[in-house]
Amino acid sequence: MLSVPIHEAKATFSKLIQAAERGEAVVLTRHGKRVARLVADAEPTEDQYAAKEAEGMALLQALRASYPQPDGPVDWKAARDAGRKYL
Repeated sequence: MLSVPIHEAKATFSKLIQAAERGEAVVLTRHGKRVARLVADAEPTEDQYAAKEAEGMALLQALRASYPQPDGPVDWKAARDAGRKYL
């Protein structure tokens, strides 16, 4: 981790950005105290989004397969009302 005073960071900002792009964290200090941290943006790529989507779909399909499926048509109103007590 690179620690740089703010007054020095103003003069070497481009180099600090390059360091952050390489994955190095840059800490900006004022009077020796940490005030900010400069890091690279961690926005996921489209490939990472696609991989997460595929993983989620596989989990949903596995969950759906774990529930028993009816053999024929279901009378949803009767299933909804089963166990209800009417006054």
